[in-house]
Amino acid sequence: MRMEKRASERRDYAPAASRPHHLLLATGEAGIASQLKDWVENDPQFGLAVVRTGRQLLRRLAHETPDLILCDLALPGADGITVLRQLRPPAPPVVMLSAATQEAARAATEALRSGAADYVIKKGQGGESRLTITPAMLRRRLLRHLERPSALRDRRVCGEWLRLLPEGSRRRWQPSDSRAVFPAHAGWTGFVLASPAAIGALLRSLAEAPQRPGGAMLLQVPQPLCYSRALAEAATRHWNRLVLEYVEQETLRSGQWRILPGRTLLAPGSRAAGREARRDTGRGGWHRTINRISDPEAALRRQIALLGGATESVRLYLFDPPCDEAVAMLQSLVDRGHAVCAHAGCLATAAEPRMARAPVVERSDPRRWLSSRPTVGLEAGLRRVR
Repeated sequence: MRMEKRASERRDYAPAASRPHHLLLATGEAGIASQLKDWVENDPQFGLAVVRTGRQLLRRLAHETPDLILCDLALPGADGITVLRQLRPPAPPVVMLSAATQEAARAATEALRSGAADYVIKKGQGGESRLTITPAMLRRRLLRHLERPSALRDRRVCGEWLRLLPEGSRRRWQPSDSRAVFPAHAGWTGFVLASPAAIGALLRSLAEAPQRPGGAMLLQVPQPLCYSRALAEAATRHWNRLVLEYVEQETLRSGQWRILPGRTLLAPGSRAAGREARRDTGRGGWHRTINRISDPEAALRRQIALLGGATESVRLYLFDPPCDEAVAMLQSLVDRGHAVCAHAGCLATAAEPRMARAPVVERSDPRRWLSSRPTVGLEAGLRRVR
């Protein structure tokens, strides 16, 4: 009898990873519903339920909590943004399904700013829409959001920045305020590197940057061209500063904000090409390179490798936790005199173990991996956001 009781307790407390992740899809398009059902049937790690209107989704969420929501922006009854704004924390991550048009790109960018975790592009084929992403890539992106806290689950935004220290320092990352992160002296170029899933955090957090930092700022988010333009419009509107598309070998001046259009990267220009520009501003031109890599982590590694050849001062601002290979590349940049900063409120609530190169600790407490003795500034910041 006692052995049966212990066996039942073991079944009741089985790890969450042993059960499939429950996905709730809200779309009025039968083609997308059929496509996702076919994918999920071949993956035992996921289970899928489908609703066809925004009202049905809200009614279902009143008595059911899925692990992740896939919500079409063009839902009948109530559109995706209306549904998103009616969700109250704690809520599961929401991935929006968006068309590849300028109007849909603006709506998707606004949804990300309102707390959506990510977006997936759909395109019309033969009178019905289909998702353009591959099953393997969609699986990786969904698992990434299922493993990290949702912006709708916890809307706190920590205002602390973390700066990567040179090799041999007692700690790997040090808290810094916005004045140190965006210095007033001229002669540097800032690169904001983020994945499409980090757009919401980027729009919310960079509003605290000074109106005219000492260097020029470049935003690099690998996504389709219409979405890059929508991000530039949203940044101009919410940051109260002009954000334009970067032009090939453009001479960047202090305080200017530019966004790289589409899936492009920047490589340092040659000394001869930027000689006249350096006489005026200390910064030469940059060459755009087309990047066909759709994986954000691969694009991040490629951009960091390109920046390794820069002769001028470069400052990197990260909004996603890089992989171990990228961390080693970032450390090399710091050792050569460049600066690498990460926004603490965006990196999985600042408790990403591979960022800290520390043992896995509780994700909800960033103090545990920053240092055994947290600084007073970080303690005060944590008290403010609670």
